[in-house]
Amino acid sequence: MTPHGALSHQVEIYHSWKKELIRQIGRYRLWLQDNRLYSDDISERIHEGLRLLVEDELTIAFVGEYSRGKTELINALFFSDFGQRMLGAPLCALPSYFLTASVRKTIYCYCP
Repeated sequence: MTPHGALSHQVEIYHSWKKELIRQIGRYRLWLQDNRLYSDDISERIHEGLRLLVEDELTIAFVGEYSRGKTELINALFFSDFGQRMLGAPLCALPSYFLTASVRKTIYCYCP
């Protein structure tokens, strides 16, 4: 079971909030149309707001000196539910992507 404060749980809550907000904006648009308050300007603003919500991504960068615990932090944040270390070797300067059902997790580590 995921602890309430775990990063993955918080990201899931954020995505649920975005879905609900998109649904409510759709309802608001229908209300505006039903009450003859909808205009081209409002349409553009609503469309732009929806586009920003849909295209929103969470990007986290891990930067630090060699052997300072970046990989351990990544394991703790993203893989603690597995009960074992998923990343063992340093990722040094290589972008790595982790995919889940609803979130693309992009992880960059840089080791000088």
